[in-house]
Amino acid sequence: MLFYIITLLYGSNALHDMKTMIKVLDANVMLNTTNMANVMLNTTNMDTNAECETFYGQDIRGGTFAHIHIDGQWSVDTNSDAECRSQCFDHLDCTGWVRQPSTGNCWLTKQTGLILWDNENDRNGGLRCDIILAEQGSNRCPSGTVNVGQDECLHAVEMLVPNHPVSGVRSTLIGVDPSQWTHSNGWNHVPPGCSAMTRGDSAAHWNVNPNGVNTGGFSLLCRHKHYVVKGNSLRTNCAENNQDCTTQLSSTSSLHPVRCCADVATTGYIKSESCSVWGSSPQGCLTLNWEEANEVCKAAEGRLCTKTEMEASCTRSTGCGFDDMLVWTVT
Repeated sequence: MLFYIITLLYGSNALHDMKTMIKVLDANVMLNTTNMANVMLNTTNMDTNAECETFYGQDIRGGTFAHIHIDGQWSVDTNSDAECRSQCFDHLDCTGWVRQPSTGNCWLTKQTGLILWDNENDRNGGLRCDIILAEQGSNRCPSGTVNVGQDECLHAVEMLVPNHPVSGVRSTLIGVDPSQWTHSNGWNHVPPGCSAMTRGDSAAHWNVNPNGVNTGGFSLLCRHKHYVVKGNSLRTNCAENNQDCTTQLSSTSSLHPVRCCADVATTGYIKSESCSVWGSSPQGCLTLNWEEANEVCKAAEGRLCTKTEMEASCTRSTGCGFDDMLVWTVT
């Protein structure tokens, strides 16, 4: 019997936060109680759930796969599904991955729209996952990523960390309960935010101590995303299609308006009275992905603004009608 998992990939709108995701899933997941077949996930506003899940014994339907060549080859050798998923993470145009466990071959696709999955022996696959497990012992997420939030920490660990505890206190998010802390403000030996105890039982940890230092036994969970912030927080209008102009994380492959900041007076930039930086909307009124936006601002003798600078409306009234839209930040 064919087993379909139909997933609508990223839309043009920015992804909402985890609470929004939960509401969307409640409204859009339809399950057949026999074997949970015919699952339909609306991922336009979805965050972590299906995007980081491995679909075992599944292959992307033949004839729909849009191959990404990796170093000139159709596939790349990998030692695990996690490694294949990471290959997809490393290619910004990747939307899904498929791996053949018997050979280690990993294929990446850049197809858009609906991705259809069929039963297939010796195949595992999944959607692009914008969360990675950082190098064990690291105290910071890699460049271009941010530590996942508390709301999605446990699920991210369950999806990406082998041998995560499945029962008992250690199967929950450790650190939410202050009684578990070793100090009055969390732990000193655990990195700040979300991590897994990978040199141990892989339990998920949330450390509220901003000065925590990884002693080597933990791996951070990091999301390949950046914040988008409304161009002018002083205005009540919102020009986003979904009418949501709240500050939120967005995948680096999503398209958003570009505005830049400069730390010194620069031609083409203006300074708002309440800000210490100068702001600009680059010529051409551009809507780009994050990498492109970052390069445009560098070329314009500036940089992407921080989340704080954008929330302070430091680029307001610089043109292009972006005051009422979500704009890229470097954060």
